[in-house]
Amino acid sequence: MVAFVPVVPPPPPSPRAEALGQRLAETIEQYRQQNPELGALELRQAMELALARAGGAHAATPRLIAVIVGLLAALGLALALGLASRGAVNSMALVGVLILGLLVVMMVVRTAFRDR
Repeated sequence: MVAFVPVVPPPPPSPRAEALGQRLAETIEQYRQQNPELGALELRQAMELALARAGGAHAATPRLIAVIVGLLAALGLALALGLASRGAVNSMALVGVLILGLLVVMMVVRTAFRDR
């Protein structure tokens, strides 16, 4: 059985988004000319700070989602292993559940970090 997961491409940027992107690029270039020691990490941090202050995407949200999903996956794994050690669950069913859980975790993390 093959699973089909539709992928919806993001919409193209609006003219306003294009104009703002151009202004940001120009501002960054001017700042780099005045401060040539500006590194890629500092630039990324500055962009995340600017987005957070402007009410845009929250930088911690994807990380928070990934941490919560990871904790839930670990809890589910511990529960499944506990049930399997007691003989309450068939080992093949356990493997299937673990694989399905791993796929769900991968999709949630991919979705959380898609726009990064």
